[in-house]
Amino acid sequence: MCCFSGPVQEVSRTKIFARRFGKASQYLVYQMQFKSLEDLAMILPLPTPEDAPEDALTFINLEGYTEFFRDMRKGFPVKITRSAPSRKPAVASAPPEPKLEVVEIGSFEASFVPKLADFRRLDQRFRLPDDA
Repeated sequence: MCCFSGPVQEVSRTKIFARRFGKASQYLVYQMQFKSLEDLAMILPLPTPEDAPEDALTFINLEGYTEFFRDMRKGFPVKITRSAPSRKPAVASAPPEPKLEVVEIGSFEASFVPKLADFRRLDQRFRLPDDA
């Protein structure tokens, strides 16, 4: 599941679809509704190879395909499973490095963080507190 860089009033209707593509790729579609009084970042941990380059992830704008999950339900039964949230260790601060790319996907902006240590390279708007 995701986490946020600031306070949110509500998160609901989360839907996730993941599909392997070829031997080393996958598609992941993530949808949710949330309410917040301020601009913030949604952080979605994704498993990637240890040495994944910054361009290892491609964002695809599905804003115009509002029926994606409804269409997917036609081919798959709904099965709800829940797991405990994982806890990630805090990242120590380091000297400034090049910022990670910020891309626009419809009405959202996103960055891919290839390694835990790269969280410090996020645009300041998306940063979590260092003790998070």
